[in-house]
Amino acid sequence: MRLFPAPPEIDEQTGFDQGDLFGRKEFGDRLTRLVLALEHPAVLLLDAPWGAGKTIFVKMWEGELRKQSVPVIHFDAFASDYMADPFTALAGEVLDLAKRHESDDAKVDSFRAKSLGVLKVIAKHGGRALVKAATYGVIDPGSSDDWKNIEKDMAAAAAEISDKVLLDRLDHHAEEKATFAAFREALKELAISLGPVELAEGERRPPLVFVIDELDRCRPTFALSLLETVKHFFDVDGVVFLLVTNLAQLEKSVEFAYGAGIDARGYLDKFFHLRALLPTRSKKYISGHSGTYARHIAISTGIRNNYLIEAITNIANEMKIDFRTTERLVANIILFETSTNGIMNAFTDVIVGLSLMRIKHPHLYDRARARNLNLE
Repeated sequence: MRLFPAPPEIDEQTGFDQGDLFGRKEFGDRLTRLVLALEHPAVLLLDAPWGAGKTIFVKMWEGELRKQSVPVIHFDAFASDYMADPFTALAGEVLDLAKRHESDDAKVDSFRAKSLGVLKVIAKHGGRALVKAATYGVIDPGSSDDWKNIEKDMAAAAAEISDKVLLDRLDHHAEEKATFAAFREALKELAISLGPVELAEGERRPPLVFVIDELDRCRPTFALSLLETVKHFFDVDGVVFLLVTNLAQLEKSVEFAYGAGIDARGYLDKFFHLRALLPTRSKKYISGHSGTYARHIAISTGIRNNYLIEAITNIANEMKIDFRTTERLVANIILFETSTNGIMNAFTDVIVGLSLMRIKHPHLYDRARARNLNLE
C-alpha cells in the first residue's frame, strides 16, 4: 500500500517527452530560448507556490537542455542545508559535472586549486563548513599539506582576535580579492569546456545552467548565505543560474534574519535579474489541471474503485485544490478505504468531501464528527 505516489523517475536526457502531464513544454521552450539568448551572466528566479510541481518541471526542462548539449547542474539546496558554508557544495557540484564530462584536466585542476584558495580565506573568517569539504572532493584530506593548513586556519579563526590578527587581515585584503578573482576566472574557463566540443558556424556557445532547487525549504540563514555565495563567487560569464523557489516564503527567510521591518522583496531583488512565474496560478490553469492530477495520483497509488476515482477528480476540479493538497487527500482516502475494508459506491462524494474538509478545515471536520456542524 502506498499513501503517496512514488517520486517520478525522470530521465536526465528525455525532457518533456516522458509525460508532460500539465502541458508546460511550451513554457519550458520559452525559458530555454531566453537562457540560450543571454550574452552575459544572469540569475533567473522561477517562482511558484509550494506543491505546484516546480521540481518535476525543472527536471524535465533540464532534460530538454541536455538534448541540446547544454551543460546542466541540478542542486537540491535543501539536501545540503545542514552545512554552514554553501560555497563548498556549489564548487563540489561543478567539479562533479566536470569529472563526468571528462573535461580538460588542466582546467579542472585549476578550478580545484582556486576553490581551495577561496576555502582557505573562508576558514580565516570562521568557515565552519570546511569540516565537510572532503566529501565533495574539493579537498583531499589524505594528500599534501592542504588539509593541515586549513585546520590551522580554522584554529586561528576560533582563537581570540587580537590587533595582530586584525592588522593581518587588513594587509591581506588585496590578496583575498585576487584569490576570489582567480576563482571566478577558473570557473569561467571550466564552464566553457563543459559545453559542446564543436559549434556550427554562427552558433553561440551555450552557458553552464546551474539550477538551484528547494531554496524555500532551507534554513533561512543557509538560504541567504547561498544567495550571497552565488552573487559574490559564481556570477561569471558563461554561467546562468535558475533559482527555483516560492518567493513569498523566501521573503519570510529575510524577515527571520533581519527583522519584520526590512523590505524583504527589495533585499532579494539584488540577487536575481528576472523573475518568471511557473504557469499555475490562474483559475483557468488550476481548473484545467487539478482534476487531471487527482486522477493520475488516485490511479498511481492503487485506487481501483472507479466511483471513488471519479469523485476525487470532480471535487479536485470543483474546489481547484493545489497538487500537494491532492496528494494528502488521496492519502486520507486510502487510509479510510483500508481501515473499512472497502467503500460503498453510494457515499464516495461524501467521503471525499469529508476527507478534504479534514485537511483544509480541521475545525469544521471536528464539528462534523461531533454532529455539531450547521450546514447553513
